[in-house]
Amino acid sequence: MRQFVSIDDCRARHLNGTSPALGPLIISYEQCREECGVGYGKYPIWSVVSALTDWVIPLFLLLGNITYSKSASKVFRIWGWNCGPWLNWVAVVSHLLVNPIDFLWNLALKLDSGREIKERIDRICGIGERTDPLRPQISIQPVEKKYLCGICYALEDFEHGIHVETLLRPLEGSSQDDATSHWEAISPLLESTARNIAGDRRHNKFHSVLAITVYGKDVFVALLQSYVDQNFPYHMPHTLALRQLYYWLFCAIIWSSAAGGFADQWSSHAFLAEFLDGRLRNLEAAASRRDDIVLRPIEPWDGGNYSWKYPKRGQKPQMTGRQKVLLLPAIAAVALPVAIAFIMSWYTPTTGLGNRGIVELSFAGMWIVNFLITMWGSLLLPEESLHQLFKIYFWNTFWSLGSLYVLFGAFQGMLLLICSISDTPC
Repeated sequence: MRQFVSIDDCRARHLNGTSPALGPLIISYEQCREECGVGYGKYPIWSVVSALTDWVIPLFLLLGNITYSKSASKVFRIWGWNCGPWLNWVAVVSHLLVNPIDFLWNLALKLDSGREIKERIDRICGIGERTDPLRPQISIQPVEKKYLCGICYALEDFEHGIHVETLLRPLEGSSQDDATSHWEAISPLLESTARNIAGDRRHNKFHSVLAITVYGKDVFVALLQSYVDQNFPYHMPHTLALRQLYYWLFCAIIWSSAAGGFADQWSSHAFLAEFLDGRLRNLEAAASRRDDIVLRPIEPWDGGNYSWKYPKRGQKPQMTGRQKVLLLPAIAAVALPVAIAFIMSWYTPTTGLGNRGIVELSFAGMWIVNFLITMWGSLLLPEESLHQLFKIYFWNTFWSLGSLYVLFGAFQGMLLLICSISDTPC
């Protein structure tokens, strides 16, 4: 009995140089065993290399264009060796691969924090609402407001953003003299600090656009070829569907590029610490003791990792309805590619629910389960124990390696030929 090699080899042997008919190839069970063979089969080595080069490597190029906050925590030690720098990177990547809903939602929360900061500073400036005669009146120039927004956006990374409240509260709720003294203490420092922070924050906009273009181009070209070329490789609908399954990466790249990130945990810490030291020197002694801000080293679980904006419970302030609504676009960004990939698998040979559709639904189920587990943990653990929740990356890493194995296995062309006794598309 002939050993099965590949679907394309089977088609070529059956057609024997003749032009293929339109639509799927229909053969009987006996023809299937005689012309295609039995068992498993692999594509030739260079076909595997070509598939990996064209379809898998661009996926990891996309991952490389996502902005990571490289927080190096000392909590992660193995046999006395500090593993924080690379374990945090592993945690971010595994979190992305097995929990994209949570990843996207937390990026949306970070971006929304910038909107909240801007609206709050607008209120301090008396913009967007009727002037309150009891509110301190401070004259802030538009460029100064821009600088203050940038500083607060970076300060929000530390300890769930509690220091933003300490910095802005004297400007909006204290006496006129107190508000004026605080503004005079920080206004000379705004421009230099904001420019340093903006210069160090990276957005990867050009690389992100290029990666998305390269990744999407091959899919659209292959889709057109599959419709106009009857000799187009038979396994390509499966390959295309798996590739489309990760289209939520486009949204992750765009949002992470908009949020930006620093080269390491100490960049913004150094600029902000210098800003806060200058603020204290400019304040009177009494105010200095009351309004001192001490920045602890940034950690992945308290704001330094933009894809991990916890806690959801005990957050200061409590999570608003708008922040809960931001979960909807994150779900939509993941659900839409899954739906497109499943529909492609359903309507391309072999039609109906098959191995491809089951794999795609399994990916979606894994993402949903991991999101629920992470959310449950964030609601259960107290704020001081959130570093324990962050260690869920062990679980994420296990499942991310499994998902990558399935992804690579599909591109290798390891197929089991299953033919029913009746005539079936093959």
